[in-house]
Amino acid sequence: MDKKKSIVSIAAIMAISVVSADQMAGSKNNPAANSINRGHEVSADQMGAGYNQSAMYDVTGTWDWFLEGSFIYWQTSQEGMDLGVTRVLPVGSPGRKVRYQDFDYKPGFKVALGFDTTFDDWVFFGEYTWLHHNNRHTKHYTGNTTLNARPWVDPTNETHLTRLTSNWDFDLDIFDLALSRPFYQGTRLTVNPVFGLRAMWLDQSLTMHVTPTGKPASVRNKVRYTSDSWALGPRGGLLSNWHLGAGFRIIGNAYAGLLYTRYTKVKDKQGTQGGATAVSVSNGTRNWLRPQLEFDLGLGWGRYIYGDKYHIDFSATYDYLVFFNQNMMRWMSDRVSIGSDGGPSNLYLQGLTLTGRFDF
Repeated sequence: MDKKKSIVSIAAIMAISVVSADQMAGSKNNPAANSINRGHEVSADQMGAGYNQSAMYDVTGTWDWFLEGSFIYWQTSQEGMDLGVTRVLPVGSPGRKVRYQDFDYKPGFKVALGFDTTFDDWVFFGEYTWLHHNNRHTKHYTGNTTLNARPWVDPTNETHLTRLTSNWDFDLDIFDLALSRPFYQGTRLTVNPVFGLRAMWLDQSLTMHVTPTGKPASVRNKVRYTSDSWALGPRGGLLSNWHLGAGFRIIGNAYAGLLYTRYTKVKDKQGTQGGATAVSVSNGTRNWLRPQLEFDLGLGWGRYIYGDKYHIDFSATYDYLVFFNQNMMRWMSDRVSIGSDGGPSNLYLQGLTLTGRFDF
């Protein structure tokens, strides 16, 4: 009797296995049964149990590449860029003010190229960011008002000015290589962990033309601080898309990086008009680790076109970036002025980023 029961049980198991295999085969032969618009919201019955389904855009072509371009309109500001304090005679009179370098919004761009791999739906891409600009500040002081421009101008002495023109030249170039894997964390939430390598070149200079108190307006002494650097290190982040329906989504991204930074030039050079150099100090090369943070928040919209052969996407975000301890010009000025070796101050970027993407 037991032998008959065993035979019946084995037969039942074999029958169930055959039916399950037929169902799996039928599902594979019928793509519509498991079809989803990858990268957009899905229904609950389309979520695979025990598996974070890939959310990379899945066009039907064989290339699986994407091209991305961004217009950026960012403000660049930096701590330690106060140019001086006004002095009103007689000493002790009210009305003293701190004068700062102007910080304006300037245009730039990003371009990216990437492709979807067949290895667990990983995505590999490279991105280049360009932001170069010049900010100018000009101020005349008349009557009983002058500007105490220490520690920038002749940092070993207290120098007062009747005219100041400053130009802050800022050149930032960034190249990122990264791997990511977007996946579904819910029916309307996709997340995308990103990890890669960042290379960055940051060159900046502050050039001043000044007229000291008691000199004719035609006198323009020149002061120039320079800081050139390159950096390399890891960078990672988490990108999220909260799908609202009809292709619209809310975007929230966060990144962090830690870069080995080499300052190839940190220099202070000052001289009088037509005269000898008054101050010339060069610090040589310096090596530090510098952290970075970035946060993006915005809206996006995308859809598949031409029978899912292509995918288009557009987004608008407001970005916040912090590059810690980058004002080496002020660090140099403080060292010469008061012998301080305190840490340099931070660089901040913020502004609008408009992005278009095409998957093919």
